[in-house]
Amino acid sequence: MRSFGFGLFALLALALGLVSCKQEAPSSTAPVAVSPAPTDQPIQLPGIPAPPLDSDDWTSQAYHSQVLTPVDNSAGTKADLTIAWTPAALLLRIHTDDATPMETAPDPWNNDSIEIFMASSIGSDDQVQFICTPGRTPDHPNPAWHINDKRTAAPPVMAPEMHAEKNDKGYTMTILIPWANLKHIPLPGSVIGLQVYANDAQPDGQVSQRIWFPERGASEYPELMQRVQLAGRADAPAHAAAWLQAKGLDETVHVSALADDVGKKIEVWSSDKQVASSQLKAGGTDGSSAEIPLSSEWAKQKDAPLIVTVDGNPLPGVLKIPDLAKRQIDLIKKLPLVANPSIFDGAAFPKIEFLDKEILEAAIGSYSLHIRFFDANWNEVSTPKEPGRYGALVEFKSESGLTFTHDLTLFKTPKPYLPMKDPYDVTVKFPAAFGLPADAMAKEQWNISNWAGRTFQDMAHNNPGWAVLVAGLHDLAADPTRWHGFTAWTIDDIWWNELHKRLGENQDYPHLTQLPDGYDKDQKPWPLIIFLHGSGERGTDLSLLKTRGPLGYINTGHPLPFIVVEPQCPLEEGWNPSRLVRLIDQIASSYRVDPKRIYVTGLSMGGYGSFDLAASYPDKIAAIAPLSGGADPDVAARLKKMPTWIFHGDTDATVPPRYSVDAYNAMQKVGAPVKLTIYPGVGHGGWQTTYSDPALYTWFLQQHLK
Repeated sequence: MRSFGFGLFALLALALGLVSCKQEAPSSTAPVAVSPAPTDQPIQLPGIPAPPLDSDDWTSQAYHSQVLTPVDNSAGTKADLTIAWTPAALLLRIHTDDATPMETAPDPWNNDSIEIFMASSIGSDDQVQFICTPGRTPDHPNPAWHINDKRTAAPPVMAPEMHAEKNDKGYTMTILIPWANLKHIPLPGSVIGLQVYANDAQPDGQVSQRIWFPERGASEYPELMQRVQLAGRADAPAHAAAWLQAKGLDETVHVSALADDVGKKIEVWSSDKQVASSQLKAGGTDGSSAEIPLSSEWAKQKDAPLIVTVDGNPLPGVLKIPDLAKRQIDLIKKLPLVANPSIFDGAAFPKIEFLDKEILEAAIGSYSLHIRFFDANWNEVSTPKEPGRYGALVEFKSESGLTFTHDLTLFKTPKPYLPMKDPYDVTVKFPAAFGLPADAMAKEQWNISNWAGRTFQDMAHNNPGWAVLVAGLHDLAADPTRWHGFTAWTIDDIWWNELHKRLGENQDYPHLTQLPDGYDKDQKPWPLIIFLHGSGERGTDLSLLKTRGPLGYINTGHPLPFIVVEPQCPLEEGWNPSRLVRLIDQIASSYRVDPKRIYVTGLSMGGYGSFDLAASYPDKIAAIAPLSGGADPDVAARLKKMPTWIFHGDTDATVPPRYSVDAYNAMQKVGAPVKLTIYPGVGHGGWQTTYSDPALYTWFLQQHLK
């Protein structure tokens, strides 16, 4: 087993007094007076000499978080965390009470595993994620690691060192991650970003989880990491964890602590004001717990940072209440807006309303809905005349001024069908695991058809997607040449995009545009590259895109003979093919774009988006290069003539490479001009390698629409 030595880095640390070569007791855990109010300070991690991984001696000097935050259904799993740093690496030990070994899922985070997110600073794109499994099953007897690599222009990956101790009650993993995995190696005294998840896979396929920070999401939002400082000694141990839980617009602070903490006072602070207080009571997975409802005054604060103390000692991290307007919008999105029914047969449009109107009014107050109806040809109408697709454009407005628009698809049947009287002739093939013999099921057709009829009727009343499916099938039957290979949802998306375009509504993606050198010297058309980023770059900060994809390559001094456009997708959304085509049309009307040389490439979520865009508009795109993505093999027929170069890392734990392989095989079967590059030893990454390779751009220029 290799240990990292001190070297010059250690001498610097010793000179600064940040590393001690002798053991020192951690600072006192006695309560301290809260005056002024506690502030959010980085957690102090101690510097120590590099120990053998199977040694316990270092833990007495380390920082301890004895309770991690439970997430969702993780109440039954205990976990604790011990952290220190050496001159060459970050050192962690995680113990979890996980009595049932589970390491069979293809994705490591769906197994018993430890996820570690590390960044050179909070919010930095210089970040790396390691997923480590303990090796407790016959098929996986040894610890293993995977990497989700989001670094740009980063050094080669240095494997973590791991040691696992296993018993019938759980396991303990000690993990040493070299600092050299970061582009900017932190110096003593630096404040870095760190987050740790302990995943406990259940036999039913669910995953219990404990996390170190009150919120998940570090893989997409690196600001959701703990701020930790590479110091000389450790902060006092954390005996408790706190988190916010929302129900509607109500917020409750939850605290889980050790049994020894029963009776201790819990206080919730915002700035210099005490918001609420309570006491820890016996109970809960960790030994004691408390639930503290916030008053409506504080629950409505905009991004109000809250700090929780136990007997005056602040817990790590801050709790942030989301902006009220955002929470109201989120609530509106979660409450189903339905037409009753969405598939109708009358001479008037159905009534449209929220299913949970009372909940919405209690949270937001009174509101109004202004509804405009459109027929299949995008004409605004007041009554439905012909059978087929219709659209309802719903504008929500609250008395407080909150506005929100929603698209709702409707379908009018040629004949009345409600209430359902005729039995439905439906054949259902049940999964073999149900143990239902096919011959016996054939004799029970009446039961199956009765169930199907009732289900269809319920869906027509309560499920907006039911009308989307039927309208899409109607369009496919009416024009199979145009729509074959499209899903009903893609057809619906194209229809709505056309309506918004005709109404003059701006739904374009914000974007960055880079013109090639020499663009202004003549009037020739130029090839266009559209780059689609991954989920981590969604939002409103366009600067995140400057180091990504082809634009990142250009910005490192490598000009390309393309117009390069990099759009940004809003938070909590995926790439929309129709909106992307509108962007392409906008760029083509503003710049001299060669319509026969429009190329699309993207990574992760953008890899999926590249496939979707090409399958939706194959006559618009000359070639695609998806990275670390995937596609439904059923769309291969629409990509039969699409030049495609697929890239994926063979150890990708975020989007397994089989998704790219399946797409490649499906395209090969239909004779598509497709090729596949698998990067050995690369996880969810390889992006820098791909976009800095001139071969990709040479290949693009060789592809033209016929």
